[in-house]
Amino acid sequence: GTLSRLEVLDMSRTSSDGTIPTEIGNCQKLSDFRLYLTPLSGPIPTELGNLASLDILDIFGASLTGTIPTQLGNLSKLSIVYLAENDLTGTLPTELGMISNAKTMYFDDNELGGTIPSELGKLTKLSVLSLSSNSFTGSIPSELGHLTNMIAITLARNELSGPIPSELGRLAVIEELLLNRNELTGQIPSELGMLGAATFLSVH
Repeated sequence: GTLSRLEVLDMSRTSSDGTIPTEIGNCQKLSDFRLYLTPLSGPIPTELGNLASLDILDIFGASLTGTIPTQLGNLSKLSIVYLAENDLTGTLPTELGMISNAKTMYFDDNELGGTIPSELGKLTKLSVLSLSSNSFTGSIPSELGHLTNMIAITLARNELSGPIPSELGRLAVIEELLLNRNELTGQIPSELGMLGAATFLSVH
């Protein structure tokens, strides 16, 4: 049918309410899916994991609830994930570490918790990781130091604890590292002094 040929679906800034239909999984050629700043509610359909061509998933500023489907890990072509400013709960699935083409991930301003999966350290193309204003606990994964293309990591306003990993000093091109308003302990690693002068660093 027509849906199977759809490549772009942008209903952003509309008054469309209700939920995302599970039939979205039939749009096999969909590469660009944008529903930001709409009054949508309900969960993210697991059927999104069927969209093998998806490059952009942008649903920020809605009222989505429920958990992040593990099926998003099937989307190897996905480069932009923007799910900030919703009411998502649960944890970040470890399967997100399978989205090998991911360049930016925004999950800030939700109600997510649990630990930050170390599997995110496999996303070598990732340049932005934004997890601020959630309830993440545990330590900052040292594996994030593997992400040498990283420009910005924002982990502020969570419940993270433990020391700041010295491995973050390997992020040679990073411009913004926000770790403030957590429960981090220990000294600021001397390795962070190797970051470029253009880096904005906030740890308190």
